[in-house]
Amino acid sequence: MTASIDEQIARKRAAADKQAARAAALKKELKDLEKKKAAAERKARTHRLVEIGAILEQATGLTFDTEDSRRALSAALNEQLYYSNGVAFTRGGDIASACGEPDGDQR
Repeated sequence: MTASIDEQIARKRAAADKQAARAAALKKELKDLEKKKAAAERKARTHRLVEIGAILEQATGLTFDTEDSRRALSAALNEQLYYSNGVAFTRGGDIASACGEPDGDQR
């Protein structure tokens, strides 16, 4: 009887070890997929930002190649202005609204 219990224990341990190894492999696969997704999202965002920068430079005829010029652009886009009826807006919010983002000023 002892041998059969020892055999059962050995089989159960082997099964548990096999399951643990499979769980570890699945965790690694999941981590690798998450890394791949994050890299693809970063690449898409970078591409989008480059395209937007090119559009902005083309539209303004300026190059924003210094920190001061980028700071001035940010200030111009975020400056609080007022319509003649007293409603506040920013140029950035107006651009967001023109592009289909209804609450552009609330970012």
